[in-house]
Amino acid sequence: MIDGDVPYGGQLSKNNPISLLRILKSPGSDFAAPLQGVKLQRIINTWLAMHRIGTLPFDIKDDAVALLFVTSQTRGRWILPKGLAKTGETHAETCAREAFEEAGIKGQVLEDFPITVPITKQTDDGKQAVPVTYYPMLVNDQSDDWPEVETRERHWALIDDSPKVAFREDIMGLVQQFEALMPWIKEAAKQSRS
Repeated sequence: MIDGDVPYGGQLSKNNPISLLRILKSPGSDFAAPLQGVKLQRIINTWLAMHRIGTLPFDIKDDAVALLFVTSQTRGRWILPKGLAKTGETHAETCAREAFEEAGIKGQVLEDFPITVPITKQTDDGKQAVPVTYYPMLVNDQSDDWPEVETRERHWALIDDSPKVAFREDIMGLVQQFEALMPWIKEAAKQSRS
């Protein structure tokens, strides 16, 4: 597992939280002793079952930045595309798949700017907070037909107007972190388009 393979078939990388395993399981690690064997595997399995990967779709024109929101399927809230990684998928591949399935968009995933936040999800047992790692995606194509077109709506909003659109409890902290990274994200977007 430490040589690059992780239980769900992904790869260890700087953007993969499972990379922490290198530290936890390395010989002599102060953290390794209490987290050996079954206990460590239980922590890994819990994380993998809950952790989602999401995309923060955006576009820039001049100095204006807009975000693309989609409705959730259960509560109809304005959210951002997210889902579970499939076996063997990288985070960027999961972002691209979820963005197209839920919003009908394609673009450039900016992998250097992951933001992990807790998001509430409706389950059979009620609301549950799950960790979601979002990656900004510079949108370069928007389709009129996509897999979930019948069950979701989408809406572009200027970043300054996002509090009027987004489900505040979950999304506003993410948007604030995105705004704090804006100088670097704008530069990466500019390089992506050139």
